[in-house]
Amino acid sequence: MSHYATIPMRFRFKDELVQSLVEIYGEINVEVHQTPQKMDRYRWENQQEVKAEIIIRRKTCGGYLDLGFSLDKATGMYSMIADKSMNQDPVEKIVTGYARRVIKNKLPRGKYRITNESQNQITLQVKG
Repeated sequence: MSHYATIPMRFRFKDELVQSLVEIYGEINVEVHQTPQKMDRYRWENQQEVKAEIIIRRKTCGGYLDLGFSLDKATGMYSMIADKSMNQDPVEKIVTGYARRVIKNKLPRGKYRITNESQNQITLQVKG
C-alpha cells in the first residue's frame, strides 16, 4: 500500500520550481494554488489528509498518489510530498531542472559558466 512521505529536500524559489515541473509534466498538469489543496489518496487509506500548494495529479505523474510541494511558512521553503515508493528518476529530473533554473536566474551574469549539463547533472565553473 502506498503512503505519502515528505522528501527531505527544500526548494526556496517557487517560480523556478514551477518552471521545472512544467518542463517535465506540461503546463496544464501543474496546479499552483494560493492556499494548500487536498492531495488525492486511496479510499482505503486511513492516513491523515495531506495538502499542498503545488500539485501534479497521479494520473499525470504515473504514480499511485499525487506529487505535491508544500510551503513551510516558517522557512519559506517548499518540501516535496510524494509516494514513499516513488521512483528516483522523476525526483532527479525535478531537482536538476530546478537547480539549472536557479543557477541561470539567480546567480549574477558573467560570474559562472555551465561547463557540462547532462540529464541529471550540472557542472558549474565559478569565475573569480
